[in-house]
Amino acid sequence: DGRPNPVGSAPDWADYRERNQSFADLGALTPFLLPVTVVTDREPLRANHVYTTWNFFRTLGVEPALGRQFVEAEGELGSAVAMISHEFWQGQFGGTADVIGRSIRIDGTGHTVVGVMPQGFHFLMGVDVWRPMQRGGPFAGARRFHNWLMIGRLADGVSWPQAQADV
Repeated sequence: DGRPNPVGSAPDWADYRERNQSFADLGALTPFLLPVTVVTDREPLRANHVYTTWNFFRTLGVEPALGRQFVEAEGELGSAVAMISHEFWQGQFGGTADVIGRSIRIDGTGHTVVGVMPQGFHFLMGVDVWRPMQRGGPFAGARRFHNWLMIGRLADGVSWPQAQADV
């Protein structure tokens, strides 16, 4: 009915993505803001952050204004990359193109900026920083943790009732 219902776990997302026949792609994000401390070349600041699956932006059909989206390998433990909002980029980096590849610290851990989202991009909430969900990482370790909002892009020729039956 159009209202978000964040009832999936990270393993559920992986299963649905692998086994469905109805979606061209299926992504997920944490449906709540996680405040983090971000350190750039300026003073540390509190920022709004969410985790997404590596293919979240691709599922939405949204390209970064600068840089690239997450790639599948960054959905595994050990990756330390981030995408930032246009507003965060302007405020913390003055809108300079050399932000791609720069290091920022998020809650004390170094991350490489790989992308800047387009001006005005917001999905459900005002986010400053996105990081990829990593299997076995925060909020993604067990099937019992139902804290991922799944989104899907219907495959060509698939109706909504067919997709519901498939899921």
